[in-house]
Amino acid sequence: MTWMRIAEGALKTPELVFQHRFRHTFDGMPLEARRLSRRKRLNLLRCGCDAAMRRSSMSCRPPALQIEPSSLCPLRCPLCPSGTGQMKRKPGLMSMTTFERILSVFGEDLVTAVFYCWGEPFSNPLLPDMIAMSTQRGIATVTSTNGQFIQTADEAERVVTSGLQALVIAVDGATQDVYERYRVGGDLARVKNCVKRLASAKSSSASPTPFLNVRMVVTNENEHQIGDVRGLAADLGADMFSIKTVGRLTGECDFGRFDHASDQYRREPDPSAPPVHCPFPFRQPTVFHDGTVVGCEFDSSPDMPLGNVATDDAESIWNGAAAIALRRKILHPVERPAFCGLCPYRGVPGSTTVLKCEPIGRN
Repeated sequence: MTWMRIAEGALKTPELVFQHRFRHTFDGMPLEARRLSRRKRLNLLRCGCDAAMRRSSMSCRPPALQIEPSSLCPLRCPLCPSGTGQMKRKPGLMSMTTFERILSVFGEDLVTAVFYCWGEPFSNPLLPDMIAMSTQRGIATVTSTNGQFIQTADEAERVVTSGLQALVIAVDGATQDVYERYRVGGDLARVKNCVKRLASAKSSSASPTPFLNVRMVVTNENEHQIGDVRGLAADLGADMFSIKTVGRLTGECDFGRFDHASDQYRREPDPSAPPVHCPFPFRQPTVFHDGTVVGCEFDSSPDMPLGNVATDDAESIWNGAAAIALRRKILHPVERPAFCGLCPYRGVPGSTTVLKCEPIGRN
């Protein structure tokens, strides 16, 4: 919903107003927020008006949040600030107290919660409980995993019964030697087991969710295994196979080693292209594990915090001086923040880094 155009959002207005639901896709995966309160419906309409009028001071509250359950990760992916140890802030897990405060500050207006940022979300054992609390509030939820967790039937059942609607599982190779070239320290056998456990738990409970999306980040070193990973996704019981381009997630990394795939799969932002009209500080801010709120996940250190849910209310965070200043920089880009230099969307057609989403049929 973040990148949804105004015209596309307008077409959803009848369903929003009369059926009290909001359906959209997230990287090709279906999400649906049901039984939306009058407040949430009005907030979505205000959000559309704010977008149309290009406001820096918002009349709406954020309808979506990106939430970081954990900034810790057992892997050492070479292009990630968490995996390379380049993140300057203290790593940790989000506490339930912090999450409850997020719901207290923003929950009355939330339609979608994206439960991942830097780190592995399921390294926080409280994540299924956080998702369940969101589900109870009618919030559509999506998260992502490297597949090193969720190894038992009980763990998979917790995820399924939480109401999680969509889950991306990173599978960047069909053999261990290729897979671990990017997912350094990862075990492909554990990833396979993770997907199979989740598919089995869905089947046992006759649940259509979570929608399981096996995703491959295509690099110079694994491109030859695209077909094999596609087949693996089908064999494991996934609902979708998708391809994502590799991106520079930190300023200091050996990016060239990976960004040599064929032109079909390369992400080649045009440096001469104008900056994208970034939607994140306008509709989907990020809350780090310690409660710090930023306008964009790429402000990972951070340099321009908007506030903290532990000490600030929604108005002071969302319409405070820092938030308004950031939006003005986005709307009138004379000098954008330094973290915008890592933006994966600039000059990318369709403002997406996901190139292909293939639903997997079931007999």
